Amino acid sequence: MTEPVVDIDTLATLARLAITGIEKAKLANEIPQILAFVDIIQSANVGDAPADTAHRNVMRDDTNVIETGLYTEKLIAEALSAANNRIVVKQVVSRTR
Repeated sequence: MTEPVVDIDTLATLARLAITGIEKAKLANEIPQILAFVDIIQSANVGDAPADTAHRNVMRDDTNVIETGLYTEKLIAEALSAANNRIVVKQVVSRTR
């Protein structure tokens, strides 16, 4: 099986990621390996595997629903920084394109 050719620059643009040359080189090595692993998983023969029907809906009912805003004032009062009834935090994700 041949490794797929991946255009890292296009992939980064589509994902809206700004990557460095070092990251580009690392991704150029890792992404084909990931895709090859996905191919292996997709080729697994699961035709005779029984369907798992016992867990159709595993979500629980909300039986102890907390009233919206019940703890808001206390939470805002304890925050290091707040504005407009919201907690202010340091930006950790860049919005540059």
